[in-house]
Amino acid sequence: MNKIVAFIDFTELSDKIIRQSIVLCKQTKAELALLHVLSKDNASVEQEAETKLNAFAQRVKDQGIPCTVMIGNGNFFQTAPILLVKADCELAIIGTHGIKGLYQNLFGSNIWKLVSNLPCSALVISQFTEVSEQGFNHAMLPIGPHAEFDKKVLFTSELIAKSGKASFFGIDKAGIEISKEMMERVHQGKALFKENGIPSDFVQYESRQYSVGFAKETLSYAKEHSYDLISILARISSENAHFGQLDKEAMLLNEYGIPVLCVR
Repeated sequence: MNKIVAFIDFTELSDKIIRQSIVLCKQTKAELALLHVLSKDNASVEQEAETKLNAFAQRVKDQGIPCTVMIGNGNFFQTAPILLVKADCELAIIGTHGIKGLYQNLFGSNIWKLVSNLPCSALVISQFTEVSEQGFNHAMLPIGPHAEFDKKVLFTSELIAKSGKASFFGIDKAGIEISKEMMERVHQGKALFKENGIPSDFVQYESRQYSVGFAKETLSYAKEHSYDLISILARISSENAHFGQLDKEAMLLNEYGIPVLCVR
């Protein structure tokens, strides 16, 4: 990985974003850029934002990581993707303030609106997230029918700590079987993790309650078994078009603060 961009909104969440960014930059040898989007083109406000960003950037540089700052002006959801294209980054780190949060409207369906329109993968953390100071130790990869499943495995492998591991997770629901095709992808994924020196297993969970979609039980299991990263794909599969967005929104806004990697 060459470059990571961290979204900074100057709230208390920014400190967590900086700390997690430092960990991942050290792990992946990536450079870091700090991004803030202003709603209006105002010279005095922009100068204040640049001063604050430079203070954060110095913290990063003190850790031996190259760091630059980026400031945009305009509609957040239109401007952010354009700046990420210019940054030519592989990963964006974004903070969400939850379902009731207000800052830059990164709450509810708006966080999915942002992530699904970015030109790169995104790691979403919240005010409830505990920073993984040594990297992510146990990643969960919910299985699905996506053709890009291998891409999710390979990108996730870059963020897992040296001593970490990964688990593919499938839910058995009444009338919804884990298909042979999905299991073939699990076997392929385990082989890819093995090539990268990461141990992995497959967890087949029998649904114990009725719920729409898979997010509720997936998140409950992840919390109960101390997973510190959930990896999903940004694209919604055609097989799950109806509930796919609701599931992904629920993952991104999970109340447990589990970081979610959304791979593009």
